[in-house]
Amino acid sequence: MSIIVDEKIRLIIQGITGKTGSEHARRMLEYNVDVIGGVTPGRGGETVYGRPVYNTVLEAKRAHREINASLILVPVPSVKSAVYEAVQAKIRTVVVSTEWVPIKDTLDMVTFAR
Repeated sequence: MSIIVDEKIRLIIQGITGKTGSEHARRMLEYNVDVIGGVTPGRGGETVYGRPVYNTVLEAKRAHREINASLILVPVPSVKSAVYEAVQAKIRTVVVSTEWVPIKDTLDMVTFAR
């Protein structure tokens, strides 16, 4: 297994305002991961642990061109659109941590990313 998080990672968390997203943000910040901010539609302008929240990934990417990774912590029905949004914003490293994502959706996401 390769290591994908190193000192060059500039991360956003899609779903940062949720219980799981904010907890992951807190823990990553404690370990000095460069969490730039997060994305939650309709919650743009808020902050989580001092990091800005944006309505869209593209909005976050425009504000912080250095973003190169996204951690997706959204409910199953939103995973596919979250991945598509990250890929369309040209984020090269996308990690999905949501359980029970249907295999067909996973295959669609991988195909889209390629």
